[in-house]
Formats: sequence, C-alpha cells, structure tokens
Amino acid sequence: MKILTAQQMAYIDKTTIEGGTPGIELMRNAGMEVYKLIDDTLNIRSGIVVLAGKGNNGGDGFRVAELMANQGYDITVCLVGEKTMVQGDAATCMHDLEKTGQKIIEINGHDKLEALSKEITSANLIIDALFGTGLKGEITGLPASVIDKVNSSKSTVVAVDIPSGVNASTGEVSNSTIQADYTVTFGCLKVGHVFMPGRKKCGITNITDIGFSDEIINSIEPFGHSLASTEAAVLLPKRPYNAHKGSTGKVFVLSGSVGMTGAATLASKAAMRVGAGVVTIGCPVSLNDILEAKCTEAMTLPLPEVRKKRCLSLRALGMVRDVTQLVDVVAVGPGLGIYCETKELVRRFISQYKGKIVLDADGINSFKGNIDELKNAPGEIIVTPHYGELSKLMGLTVKEIAGDPIKASGEAAKLTGKIILLKGTPTIISSPQGISWINGTGNQGMATAGMGDVLTGVITGFAAQGVDIFDAAVLGAYVHGLAGDFAAEEQGIPGMVSGDVLELLPQALITISESS
Repeated sequence: MKILTAQQMAYIDKTTIEGGTPGIELMRNAGMEVYKLIDDTLNIRSGIVVLAGKGNNGGDGFRVAELMANQGYDITVCLVGEKTMVQGDAATCMHDLEKTGQKIIEINGHDKLEALSKEITSANLIIDALFGTGLKGEITGLPASVIDKVNSSKSTVVAVDIPSGVNASTGEVSNSTIQADYTVTFGCLKVGHVFMPGRKKCGITNITDIGFSDEIINSIEPFGHSLASTEAAVLLPKRPYNAHKGSTGKVFVLSGSVGMTGAATLASKAAMRVGAGVVTIGCPVSLNDILEAKCTEAMTLPLPEVRKKRCLSLRALGMVRDVTQLVDVVAVGPGLGIYCETKELVRRFISQYKGKIVLDADGINSFKGNIDELKNAPGEIIVTPHYGELSKLMGLTVKEIAGDPIKASGEAAKLTGKIILLKGTPTIISSPQGISWINGTGNQGMATAGMGDVLTGVITGFAAQGVDIFDAAVLGAYVHGLAGDFAAEEQGIPGMVSGDVLELLPQALITISESS
C-alpha cells in the first residue's frame, strides 16, 4: 500500500471532489469509519468526549458524534473555538449533529476548559478530531492546553486521521501532541503514521476506504510503500503436500568467529523457522563443535581458519565456492569478524558468485573503502546495514543518515545497484530502481543484540524458498517486526531478547496466513 504526504492526500481529496464525489459524502464516510471502529472493537458507550476543531477534521468528529447520538451513546461534544468559525462541509456536519438534540460546548477560553476538566480527565473514551493532516508548525495556546489535558487522562483515545500534533508529511510532532491508542486514517497511510516519533503517537492505525478515487490514488508516485498483512500473506511461500527438505530451500550461512557463535546460530535457526529445508553453517574449524551443539537442526562445514585468530582464512575460498553451488541462497556476515584475511575472503567470494546473497554485519564491513567491488558483484544481493554500517560503506555520517534515512537508503541502492535494507525505526527497503518500502512492524524492544542476525536468517529463508529477492527483503522485515511485536506483548519491551523473536516467528507466519 502507498504512503503519502499531506500534500498528496490533499490533492487526492480535492481531485476526487472535482470528479463528482461531494465533499460532504467523504466527510460522512470518514465519520462512519471512526464510529465503526468504536462500535465494533471498543464497546464503549458512555463517558465519551468528542473534541472537535473548527476545520474538516472537526467535521469528521461531528459526524462521529451524530452517529453516536442517534444510537443513544452518552457523549459530550466540545468545539475548541466558536461555532461561527466552522465553515463548509464541517458546518453541515455540525448542524446535522445539533438536529439530534446533542449540545455542542464551545471551549473558547481557558476558563471553559477548566470547567470541563473533570469530563475530559475521567472520560472512558476521547475522540481527537482537533487537527488533521493539514497541520503545520507548533500547537500552542488553548488547543495545546486541551491536548495536555487529554494526555493527563487515563482514557482510551481514538484519533481521527492522525493524532493532533503529528506532522503528516514528516512524522515530527508538536510539543503538545495527542497520544492515541487507535488512529483511523482514510485512503492511505501518511508519512507521519510510519516515521517516528509520529508513529508512536498513533497507537494502532486502521486504514479505511471512504470513497477516494482509486484511479487518482494509483496515478500518484508515493513517498513510499508499506506492506499490509493481506499483502504479506500473498508473498508467503506455499508448501505443496509432496514437499521435501531439498525442495523447500537450501541455505548456506558463512559466519562465525571467536566470541560470536550466537550470531550464526540465530541466523541459521531463523531461516529454518520461516521454512527453509536445509541449512549449513560454514564456520572456523575450531568453532565447529560449539555450533554443532548450539544448532542441532543445521549441518556444519568446518572451514580453514587463521591460526590463533579463530576466524575464517582465505584458504576457505575453494570450499565455500564449492558448497555454494549446491544451495539457493547464501547469508554472509553474522558474527564473521573483521580480520583482514576474512574480509578478503568475503570480497573474493562475492566478486564471482552469481547467486542470491544476504549481506549483513561484518560482511558489509568487508567492503568499507571497497564499495566499487560491491557495485560490480554479479549476484542478486540484499545488503542489510544499520546506520553505523551504512555510514562506513557510504562515507556518510550517522547524523546525515538519520536526518533523511529514506534518501540515504535510496542513494546507496542506486550507487551499488543492490537492494538496501536500512535497519532502523522504521526499517527502509530500497531498490536500485528507486522504489522504497517502509516497514510498519517492530518496536523499540528490538534494539538489542542478535536481532539483525534473526532478520538475516528470515530474509535468507524466504529467498531460499523462491520468494523474489526484493520481496524477500520486504516480507522478511515485516515478519521479523511482527514477531518482535508479539515478543513485546509476551515479555515486555525492556526484557525481550532476540531469542524471543526467533521463537515467535511461526506465530507471525500463522497470523499473516490467517489474514488472507
């Protein structure tokens, strides 16, 4: 699905109306979608406060209130401003609400806000319809005080389109920004729904269809794309009844150095957890017994190592070339180490291998100062750096990457001619053709050692089963993040570890499959 800026969404709205769909119809449909979420999911019928602004977002809120009033909900409706400020379709929805007999309280001063303080702070449900996607700049004065009052409550909060205070085009937030539990947005995701800190303010985001023209939406080149669960279900590899281990994907993991055998284990197990049939770990000979004990489901291939360093030697190149002729995908990098001879091994292998590669961690670091060798590599390669690794590869500062990660990822993909999966919040997947996908799953609890190794294994496992190489990156990030979200629910954000995510990969696959 597409991710758009506020300006792109405004164009769709305007052009849909010009094409013959009345604006009031879109507004009424928007209100209906918010109402349906509340009625179907939350089951809260009393102690409800609707906070409306004077613009179209407020009009959506008036429509929600009208539907609730007609169904006997116990609601308080507050307009932050005065009725004379409400114009156009929003005014129509306001008058429709008044026809039900529902009173609209004007909050046009701090004294009025204080008079309603108890209703707001003790509400069971607050509907935020103050500011929509057109917000620019800081929220100050009375509206800021209203938002602060909402955030001090323990109420469930539903935001209409986007939480008030979130910049829909950037994800930046005002000093006073609604913290929502649910957001109901219309037509498409906006940038503010997926980029931090706005993403965190949205809670669970529901995308709804209110009647925008599909033709117009399809004509727009989006800011980016994001995978929906139903789309992920289509990408999942299907296993036929007569499948065997040789037909469900063969993986080789080139990894391992002293002190980092866990990385090889996590990547290998993750590949198997998403369905790969056979996994072989290529590791330094002195670490073979450790990896055999840690990863009993995988095979191992003991490889020549650098004496006293316990990392892979260039003498392993022939064996690596031989074994990789027999597999579907090669993962290079988990726990590999950065000894000069090991890095030379990586570069020489990748310079000639024409198959599929997932390049991670120290595999990426092997190309520091040698980016042309990566550019000229003949294989289908997914490069999975975090900000620090991309900084070394591209010669950028981490600050430059963090300032515009989608640009940095896109430029790296274009320069190298390889797929770049830039790990972060959110994770961004960019193709050399200029297409970027923004992952919508995952959480801050995944900021711990080993998560990248699990991701490498997930992507490798999907690619080994025949998923298109770019789709494997997009799907892998989605599944990995979803398993992380399940781990956060079970273990809590502070205590979750990469092994928790690994064990919940099958649950993520089941959940996605059921969404179809």
